Amino acid sequence: MRSTPKRSCQKGVKPLSTRWVDKDDYSEAKSRLTARGYEQKLTGEESFYSATPQPAALRMLLVIAQSLGLAVAVGDCAQAFLQAPLLEKEAVWVTPPPEAEVAAGRAWQLQKTLPGLKGGPAAWGHHATKTKEELYGLKPSVHDPCIHSNPKEFLWTLRHMDDYVLVGPYAKIKTLIEDMGSNMLLRDVQFLEPGNPPVKFLGWMLQRVQHGFRLAINPQLIDDIVSDAGLGSSTRACATAGVKERVIDETPLDKEEHTYFRTQVGRLLFLSVLRPDLQYALGQLARHTHGPTVADRVALKRVIRFLGQTRSTTLDLFPKGRLQLDAVADADWAGIVERRSVTGGGIMLAGCTVLTWSRTQAAYALSSCEAELYAMGSAASEVLGAFAFLVEQGFKLEPPIVWGDSSSALQLASRCGAGKLKHVEVRLLAPQSWRAEGRLRLAKVATAENAVDVLTKHVTRAIWIECSRRLGLHHE
Repeated sequence: MRSTPKRSCQKGVKPLSTRWVDKDDYSEAKSRLTARGYEQKLTGEESFYSATPQPAALRMLLVIAQSLGLAVAVGDCAQAFLQAPLLEKEAVWVTPPPEAEVAAGRAWQLQKTLPGLKGGPAAWGHHATKTKEELYGLKPSVHDPCIHSNPKEFLWTLRHMDDYVLVGPYAKIKTLIEDMGSNMLLRDVQFLEPGNPPVKFLGWMLQRVQHGFRLAINPQLIDDIVSDAGLGSSTRACATAGVKERVIDETPLDKEEHTYFRTQVGRLLFLSVLRPDLQYALGQLARHTHGPTVADRVALKRVIRFLGQTRSTTLDLFPKGRLQLDAVADADWAGIVERRSVTGGGIMLAGCTVLTWSRTQAAYALSSCEAELYAMGSAASEVLGAFAFLVEQGFKLEPPIVWGDSSSALQLASRCGAGKLKHVEVRLLAPQSWRAEGRLRLAKVATAENAVDVLTKHVTRAIWIECSRRLGLHHE
């Protein structure tokens, strides 16, 4: 940015005000100058969309790295927004902070993006993509624009705003780090190697061990949630994150408790990406954030207690055999209060869990077969998306397998047409055509061996332990 010593801001243009934002990330204090972007008056033609990585992206890259014996490094770009040219067509003016000691009535015209501007994230994303493509030959993925790669050299980068994960041969990663350090101010790079302590990436802790990678939630985030809930070390233990016997008290929470409930559920949903055993309980709580009750507050407190007791749990990515995609699907028919069914599913790459979900079905299923068919359709869609990404990256894989424990749903998905289920939407019969085209395969898994059972309902302690083991969760 530069000041205008000989003239004021353009006539009729009001400069955006600025402020300092202080941040304490538990290790160091930071301050940055930001613009109040909400004061911007736009024409309505701007597109400020900024992509973030797909939920399974990082875990798939880590599995690939372990399977191919590649190095992995983590770092972040300093002053990311200040590197990116503005996307706006019109000049952007800001009021200098008092510390700049600029004469009254003067303004700064921005030459680069400033944090707080509406187009800031998009401008940085555009700049990062252009730089990596032009200087390093790393092209963005069609399926995930936050991943840039050169598959022929087994080189990948994943960007989440200004944080980076780099995967590739050690020598090439070292060279790339040096180049990005000069051209993109990549700093504080740490390699994930066996024997090294965990490395922080967003709210996760990444650690490489002998057989693969261990992913855990940053313990400080868990401590904050438990502390805000008023729970201490003397809190009584609970066997699982939830129970079927729901407390019946529909008294609405007051405004303050309502705000607390929504905040805690939001924080927990972010953490549950690495804790599939919490996703069902949190999914049901999230459905009540518009009007939580005392019963919901009790259920939330139990989830937090359980999280505090299992804070050392990790998600292990230990590849087994060749790269192969599998999807597991399950459903609990009409299992919640509103008599809707819940879909649970997961995607495994080389036996490692790279994505899980727990979703309430939009339609009312008239039978368990129908509910299971909906679940298999969701799993098929998700696994084909992951398959397309891996094929784009140059991997030659066999068609993925969709596993289900419902014989009737598998039979329906293996034939042509809806049969007697004439009310079923045509799109839910897509697995039939995908199977006929050879794009995926279907297989039966025993109910007792279905790893995603914990994603469809509250289960017993014994089932929770078994499902956790199959999903790759490690409890110390």
